[in-house]
Amino acid sequence: MADKIDLHVLPIRRRDGKDLTDLPGLFVAAAPRRAGRSRKDDILILHFVLTGTATISTEGQTQLLERLAQSYFNSSGAATSGLRACVEQVNQFLLERNLSSAGSGLQATGMISLVALHAGGIYLAQSGPNHALTVHAVAVQHLHNPALSGSGLGLGRSSPVYLTHTPLDPGDLVILTPDPPQAWLSESLAKAHGRTLETIQRVLLAAAGPDLNAVLIQARPGSGKFRISKRDQLKAAAGPALSAKPSVSEGFETSEPDGENAMSPAVKASSEVASSEVAGQPSAAPVPGSIVERSRALLGRAGQSRAGSIAASEASAPVSSGSKPSKRAAGGNIPPIGPLVLTGLRAIRTGLRRAGAWLRTAAGRMLPGNDLFTIPTQMMAFVAIAVPVLIVTVAGVVYLRRGRLQQYSDNMLQAEAAALNARGQTEAADLRLTWNAVLYYVDQAEEYQVTVETAGLRQEALGVLDPLDGIQRLEYRTILRTPLGESVRITRMAASDDEIYLLNEEGGNIIRAWLTGGGYEIDTSFRCGPGTYGSFLVGRLVDFSLLPRNHPLEARVLAMDANGIIVYCLLDQPPVAFALTTPDSNWGKPAALALDSGTLYVLDPQTNAVWVYTGADPSFTDRPHLFFDEQVPNLEAVIDLAIDLYDMYLLHADGHITKCVAGIVGQGTQCTDPYPYNDPRPGFTSGPQIPATVFSQLAFVPPPGPSIYLFDAERLAVYHFSLQLTFQSQYRPAIPPSRQPATAFAVSSSRVMLLAFENELFGAVLP
Repeated sequence: MADKIDLHVLPIRRRDGKDLTDLPGLFVAAAPRRAGRSRKDDILILHFVLTGTATISTEGQTQLLERLAQSYFNSSGAATSGLRACVEQVNQFLLERNLSSAGSGLQATGMISLVALHAGGIYLAQSGPNHALTVHAVAVQHLHNPALSGSGLGLGRSSPVYLTHTPLDPGDLVILTPDPPQAWLSESLAKAHGRTLETIQRVLLAAAGPDLNAVLIQARPGSGKFRISKRDQLKAAAGPALSAKPSVSEGFETSEPDGENAMSPAVKASSEVASSEVAGQPSAAPVPGSIVERSRALLGRAGQSRAGSIAASEASAPVSSGSKPSKRAAGGNIPPIGPLVLTGLRAIRTGLRRAGAWLRTAAGRMLPGNDLFTIPTQMMAFVAIAVPVLIVTVAGVVYLRRGRLQQYSDNMLQAEAAALNARGQTEAADLRLTWNAVLYYVDQAEEYQVTVETAGLRQEALGVLDPLDGIQRLEYRTILRTPLGESVRITRMAASDDEIYLLNEEGGNIIRAWLTGGGYEIDTSFRCGPGTYGSFLVGRLVDFSLLPRNHPLEARVLAMDANGIIVYCLLDQPPVAFALTTPDSNWGKPAALALDSGTLYVLDPQTNAVWVYTGADPSFTDRPHLFFDEQVPNLEAVIDLAIDLYDMYLLHADGHITKCVAGIVGQGTQCTDPYPYNDPRPGFTSGPQIPATVFSQLAFVPPPGPSIYLFDAERLAVYHFSLQLTFQSQYRPAIPPSRQPATAFAVSSSRVMLLAFENELFGAVLP
């Protein structure tokens, strides 16, 4: 695969038998300078088609598509998440437009295809009855799934979308159209691979009817740019549609011989006569009626539109230890290798034929006659070396391409065999084992290609496993209007109804985000971090807690550094700092704090202590006392704590919990270490740990519905327990926002689940 690929885009439009050069609804953009980190090298192609009585002007369509491009390039996380967000934005725009004009009888239905060149391949999103054809060196794919893409946008709240991914090599083609001519759907379209745009468009038009709306995309070696060509800029524009249409196969057989006129990937970049290179900078204007008008409304809609979203998930579902079956056990016949060899020989033959044509031309120019035996010795030596190298190169390319398809096919056979076995199981343990095997092979197949088949098997497997494991899927969305800087790494979070506070490990400071009409905005005036405040030098903050709105200092956050200095952070004012009274045994290294009913608890694992500060004074001037009495648990590996009145929950690095109950009158503090998880799920047993799960953070959610939430960062899973640690539910993303482990989580008072990935923040509404 080439390091960099250029995309050459040719709009094709015919109306009432007349070929036109413009194509409303086509928009192409490259990543602007300020694009999101994961989008900086992407190219985005949008093909939008509108039907119905409520038309949109060409200028209006362009403005809409410009804003979609801006939304995509400003987004973060997986490419499919950005594409899905664009589809939802179009649907919201059309739906609101249709609702506002319902009384006039003017309605419109939209369909859109989005192609993102990302990380050397293309991610394709289709919503509505669209078709896409991809032409590779050895295969043609027809991408169309009305069950997943739906009947069109603007008809309801849900935004169905069909997502797929395929690698892209120089010479490969992508054709987007809402209504492909039947001749285009034949396998002979494979002959278009490696041809010039002039030839391809001439043959496609000759095989089409009087009306056509399509986009032709060709990949070429380059520097990661795009070029938009016009039909009248190519060498020969196609004539009117033929009454007796030739097949696509016949058109490619006769239009361009395999010789010096054929275009190889090495010389394609110089073959186009006149193209316009476009900078592709998307507009910065906001979208009217945008889906991000308000964060909670956006997240609420996301929670209602879960159906079908798992089908195109990029997630890699975990496979429990011992659940990875061998390929021999899963069964399945391996396809014969004859077609591979035949394809390879054909490619070698074509390569030799082209090399021979080049040599004949070169020899004819160099020599006075045509006698091959008069070629100089140096030329003969060059031929002797070049031809074997050419053969090996062509064979290698064919092997790599066919090898990827073969690997996909092999793993799909294993996945289908495992699914056949899984469908016959009835016991919970067997169902979990066999369907996890299906997911394993689906994951392996999707390393090479994501298809309708892999999406379908994944959906079927998760449909069985999620109820068994008590999993509810959440639709996460990016919720910050402006991205955080590269120097930010979020490791702690807390949230109220309209505020989110983020502990930045890199700077040792706390960042505030507040809810606006268009999402959460970073409060750049909020000061809460290292510095000198009054007579106190505050170091890097290690933990913090939200304060009630009626706090005497009108502060929003209480934070602490590793030296026992506490900081009250206010809006539009400098922080106020105090030094906590030093315990009798002095400080070791304070690591975490919790605040409950005005009482401050400070965890110091180095001295094996939890210190308790009481009193109405915000400076906590009273000398602290130890939370424990005679029974003191081992706190060396404790990484987090939570308080609920008299109960303390201590989370250890290995994922187990110590629960301590403060002594009431006449009684000492009682600790249970480990405190067992009560797990009523089929196939699970209660005990000190959840199998194959390691928790890294915990949070207490106060009444109503007081609960303990524990976070597995590796699996992006948040477990919900009662105060007695009885399992209630498990929350996982329908589509993971990132393939990396999360760095922090929080549950807001408005029941929004928050996940942080380094400097990216996502939210989802809890059911």
